[in-house]
Amino acid sequence: MSAGRAFWNGSVARSETRSLSNPSRVADQKTQYDDTNKRFGEPPLPGQSYADIDDIDRLLSLPDAAIHRDVDKVVLAANDAAGVVTAVVAPSTIYGRGRGPVNRRSQQVPALAAYALREGYAPVVGTGRQEWNNVHVADVSAALALLVDAALDPARNRDPERFGPRAYYVLEVGSHAWGSVAEWVARAVHDQGFAAEARTETRPYAEVMARGGSHTWAANSKGVTQRAPRYLGWRPAQGSLEDDIPDTVAWEAERLGIKPAGRAD
Repeated sequence: MSAGRAFWNGSVARSETRSLSNPSRVADQKTQYDDTNKRFGEPPLPGQSYADIDDIDRLLSLPDAAIHRDVDKVVLAANDAAGVVTAVVAPSTIYGRGRGPVNRRSQQVPALAAYALREGYAPVVGTGRQEWNNVHVADVSAALALLVDAALDPARNRDPERFGPRAYYVLEVGSHAWGSVAEWVARAVHDQGFAAEARTETRPYAEVMARGGSHTWAANSKGVTQRAPRYLGWRPAQGSLEDDIPDTVAWEAERLGIKPAGRAD
């Protein structure tokens, strides 16, 4: 929150036009209905999906209680200052290895792999039919590069569909059910020799959380990307989440210092 305010204050202190891009947690905000109604482990209801053009008014009116909504409101308020326009970039479940110099690891899927390696099974909360969208980290960086190009182009950086209070960019290439991800992780853990069987277990939400699980595995967050392909020419080019799971499991095992059964080296 303080970083967002500092970025805004630094932008409005200059007289020339500035484009402010915020990597948002809108995907987390879209879990708000399940959070409020304690719908953990349930499939999505009709109306729980948000397209970034067709449903922009719904995205702009998410309740203040939604996670990280306060940060997005600071960014959106920057549009009221002279010379500042914004874009809110909202990836969903991010997978794949990052290429940056500091943090290269995402959160949700690596955490599920770590849980399975540690506990010997991949957890399923409730029905396992709760859904999120997903996107590869390299496709996210490609979208951000295209957004920077647009910000530097005077012919495009004042287009209200590209920058401004309605410029939400949901980034996704497909969707997954968390029960399916648990099965993919369990299979990879077994195939790589870390477990004797590909094992998933249905566990209560409270137990999964107590054992270091992620709240996001239990809730729904659905979006539809329309804006980035239409206004930035974004074309995702990476492989699927399912295809990436074996590498995620291997990377988490290396990070945790866990060896395949029977190996001590």
